[in-house]
Amino acid sequence: MDADDILSDMLLEVPETPVLLLKTRKRKAPPENLTSKKHFIEPPAPSSVVLSDDKNIDLDTICQDSGVNEDSSVDQNVDQAAQDWQCDNPIVQATSDYTHFYWYDVCEGPTQGTVYFFGRVQVPDNKFVSCCVIVKNVCRSVYLLIKPFCSFDEVVAEFTNIIAKKYKIKNFTCKKVTKRFAFDSQVPIEADYVMIDYPANQQALPLDLIGGTFSKVLNANQSPMEKLILEMKLRGPAWLRLTDPVASSPQITWTKVELVINSPSNLSVEDKPVNLSRPYFCVLSLALQTHAHPNVPGRNDIVAISVMVNTCFRLDQCLNRNNKGCGHFLIMAKPQPSQKDPLRLPFDFPKAIKSFTQTRFELAENERDLLTMFMEKFNQLDPDIVVGHDLLNYDFETLVRQMAINKVGVWDKLGRFKRNTLPSSKKAFPNLFSGRVLCDIKKSAEELMQLRSYDLTELTLQILNQKRVEYNHSLLKESYKSSESLIQMLTAVWRDVDSIFSILVELNIIPLALKITNITGNILSRTLAAGRSERNEYLLLHAFHEDNYICPEKIQAWEKKFPGKNADGGDDKGGDNNPGRRKAAYTGGLVLEPKTGFYESCVLLMDFNSLYPSIIQEFNICFTTVKVPENSDEGAAEIVSESDACGILPTQLKQLVQRRKEVKNKLKVCKDPMQSTLLDIEQRALKLTANSMYGCLGFEYSRFYAKHLASLVTLKGREILLSTKAMVENLGYEVIYGDTDSLMIDTKLTEFLEVMQRGTTIKTAINRRFKLLEIDVDGVYQPLLLLKKKNYAGASLTMGTGGTIVKKIETKGLDSVRRDRAVIAKEAGERILSMIMESGKEICQTVQDIHAYLKELSEQVKKNELPISKYLISKQLNKNPDEYRDTKGIGHVTIALRLNADPKRARKLRSGDVIEYAICTDGTGESANQRGYTLEEMANNENLKIDHEYYLCQQIYAAVSRICDKLPFTNAYAIAEAMGIESCSSIKIPRDATVAVMKDQLVSKGEQRFVTCEPLTIECPACTCIEKIHAKTRKATKGNKLIYALVECSNCSARYASYHRKVVVQIIAHLKRLTFNLYNSKFTCPDCEHSSRNIFGPLNEQGRPVCVKCSATLVADMDDRLMDLQLSYFKYLLDIHNDNNDANASQIEKPTDDTLGLYKDCFDEVLGALRMSFTNTIDAQTVLSMVCSGR
Repeated sequence: MDADDILSDMLLEVPETPVLLLKTRKRKAPPENLTSKKHFIEPPAPSSVVLSDDKNIDLDTICQDSGVNEDSSVDQNVDQAAQDWQCDNPIVQATSDYTHFYWYDVCEGPTQGTVYFFGRVQVPDNKFVSCCVIVKNVCRSVYLLIKPFCSFDEVVAEFTNIIAKKYKIKNFTCKKVTKRFAFDSQVPIEADYVMIDYPANQQALPLDLIGGTFSKVLNANQSPMEKLILEMKLRGPAWLRLTDPVASSPQITWTKVELVINSPSNLSVEDKPVNLSRPYFCVLSLALQTHAHPNVPGRNDIVAISVMVNTCFRLDQCLNRNNKGCGHFLIMAKPQPSQKDPLRLPFDFPKAIKSFTQTRFELAENERDLLTMFMEKFNQLDPDIVVGHDLLNYDFETLVRQMAINKVGVWDKLGRFKRNTLPSSKKAFPNLFSGRVLCDIKKSAEELMQLRSYDLTELTLQILNQKRVEYNHSLLKESYKSSESLIQMLTAVWRDVDSIFSILVELNIIPLALKITNITGNILSRTLAAGRSERNEYLLLHAFHEDNYICPEKIQAWEKKFPGKNADGGDDKGGDNNPGRRKAAYTGGLVLEPKTGFYESCVLLMDFNSLYPSIIQEFNICFTTVKVPENSDEGAAEIVSESDACGILPTQLKQLVQRRKEVKNKLKVCKDPMQSTLLDIEQRALKLTANSMYGCLGFEYSRFYAKHLASLVTLKGREILLSTKAMVENLGYEVIYGDTDSLMIDTKLTEFLEVMQRGTTIKTAINRRFKLLEIDVDGVYQPLLLLKKKNYAGASLTMGTGGTIVKKIETKGLDSVRRDRAVIAKEAGERILSMIMESGKEICQTVQDIHAYLKELSEQVKKNELPISKYLISKQLNKNPDEYRDTKGIGHVTIALRLNADPKRARKLRSGDVIEYAICTDGTGESANQRGYTLEEMANNENLKIDHEYYLCQQIYAAVSRICDKLPFTNAYAIAEAMGIESCSSIKIPRDATVAVMKDQLVSKGEQRFVTCEPLTIECPACTCIEKIHAKTRKATKGNKLIYALVECSNCSARYASYHRKVVVQIIAHLKRLTFNLYNSKFTCPDCEHSSRNIFGPLNEQGRPVCVKCSATLVADMDDRLMDLQLSYFKYLLDIHNDNNDANASQIEKPTDDTLGLYKDCFDEVLGALRMSFTNTIDAQTVLSMVCSGR
């Protein structure tokens, strides 16, 4: 029997619990409802409050205090919180007819119409214990749109006689109401409805139901929890007043107190609770150390569990990671030796473990004992919030599975509901832990930070600046060889749980989530689950509900993706279940065509502040102000007149922006560090909410998806960007690039202060055109390297202290900063960007430095002088490895499948995991994507070596060549030559970098046009050394003077004039070789690298030969233009008579007559060949005859 079968068949062991009495008041009769029909459900008789059977617990017996707490008040809070578990008979305090209850989580149970609130309730001596309040009899409210010329009584009669009987609705009430609806063109904005209230445990009406007297059914699938949250206006954790609560018996949850409210009217928000202090919460951080079971593949045995707990945590409290006020403990299981895995504790371990004083340590006899001890402490602590890394996908899943295998029947205490079976689907697995707020620092970090990886090792390094040791299967086995190494492993597990709690504190995850929950009005646990779309939904749900609107229906994602299909993907009407790739639903933001190049002057970056939210406010774009088009395929809708009332969406955005301004103003004058931190958290929460508001309009699976509004917003954005560009150009400036909400302006200036003044002038002129839209100077770049759309790098200038200019390199879209680039490629790109942006040298000298650096780096790679960590590539799994269809071309998926198949691996890779690997030579001959291996695999296999050619050609060259593409004095071929890979078959050098010559190279002046030419090589007749003469070496340094290259040999100092004829013969040989190459050149395809000398095949529209394999245009290895350019280069190198105008002419040593004669003869040979070039000759007679004939 496998683990899943054990989980499914496991039965719950419910302990007997003592009964404690709660004094209750006489229940009031329900108020009379003035409706045409009244059906009330009689609540059960009151009973006693049932508390869980927990022994008296002292916090010191559970965990050890960290010892770093220097604040006595925190110590007192810990002691006071510990006493909450020491109450033998806690009695809930009741005031008059009601009881106060602080809620922080809410969910729905298996029974429809019942909502479960979880929180804290006060007991004597100002102590708080966990409590569940069960709200029963929450009704479903359905709205029937009355047809024209039909009456309320007719609709009620049809519903009573036909609809209610058909759908078995027994108890209901009817009422005529006037409501608004703004989400369907077929429904009027305001109309009369018949509101039907009936128990939510009865069947829901279908959304497409139409009757004889009503034309539409609205709000049919609203959940009871959502209805309760909206009607009570709940906006996050708060005090609630419970009127006439009764005790639940028997309890269905593991909370200390369980109360029942038989009507939602007995539950209300307490705005100003009297004589109640804010409750403390218990936050527990968890870390596991597992290792693969030796006999059962895929099973992970738990070696140790480390826990850190803070029992006096307040949700809005900002802690210091060095003063967390936590207790902690660690439990380790003795290994169970087997033939395949003979692990044993070292003989001196009982004595050596006494030196392990970091935390309270307990040793369990086996894994079952470990789990029993952990669950006993977990139940005693009764945490409200559980924190971990990859908590649901690994920690809790492993705990539940191992408790089932070891028959530890208390797995459901990880949540708050008593259960006896696990859910049948993995999607429902999180429901097991309802009632406890789960905080996964991995998910939170993904939302708040941009990192290469989000595993615990990377998070610890980037956030805490600490190195983490991860114990894999082999390292874990090694740790059992001595007590010292085993204690080091336990220390690593303890540090893991400390790091998890420290990251929670450092990022202020819980206070930030609380603020977002208060703003949007959703649930804290859902905010921590990174449900950004759901947050915006609840913000709008509250706003529309308060303004008497019926909210749109909540439709599941699969219903929107596959209309007309059931939940399993089936289609009663047939059809294709695979919709395939679809085009964008509407046109997005405008991206202007960039004027690529290297800009050494100051470039001004101007950016609209929150463009899309500002457009919504500027043009009053909302569901309530813009008419829904009848055809969903139509373009953007039209904006209503300005006289109409402000819409709900602009109003909400305005409130968010105004609140953020007020908070930021308070932050500027705040002196208290703690209060400043809280204000900063609040303004961040407001910013995150406001900036993501537009997203719910364009997200197809959002409840408030509105294609017509989203397209209208982007249309206005494109119009604003174009008009702003035209206005800037009318002011006399050049716009070199624009993207959605920003413009780049080449100021042609070099002074920072002057550029800022010009930016202020432009800003003022643009902002006069709008009421709410604002453009601002977002940065000044000098220099700027603009490569293509969404690809640029620049040195951002800012004014520092003391009036100094501070430079900081900023990039966007470059390959060197992509996460899936190797570390060595990323570092090479950053180094080259630093040389370009911060060197302060002339660009020609910078290019030479780049070539030298790449040559040095290439040598280091070839000689294997760099550590293996430099070659790591990081890629994230977007779905589970076994869900990919074609894995052959996806390297990291191939690795994930291979690792998951390893029975020795404890943790299986799944969606969201980041895999780090290197490309190696393994002798298989497979493509590079199939030759990826992790560091652990490389350590265990000596035959795996780094594939240096792959990293030079596919990683470093690919990243660097794109950066240097727009730099002068270099190109892709020069980069490849500097790295020594110009002949590598795995790289494709662009045509304009090798054989084809750009037009500006033929007409431009100076040395820049000769960057693709070969140097002039001369063999010394005396010592046979090779002299390469190019633009930089045509004059050599000798003492304080410059001499020409053909004066003497740089190696043996022999005078070339003494070997006059031999040198001229070498020049003639060069010219003949060029002519031979011209007439024997091949045509090569730049795409498939097919080459041929046949030019009589198919031609393209320009008359150029095309490849017979892929139809790409063939490129000649040598053509007339390149021949002419090469000859012109030789002429330039040998023409010493034009150096009289050189700035350094006074430093040039005057050549002797025999040297002048040598230069003259060489120059004449080149000039003669150049005059015979086809591109250098114009047949004037032919041209004039064509003109005269009118052709």
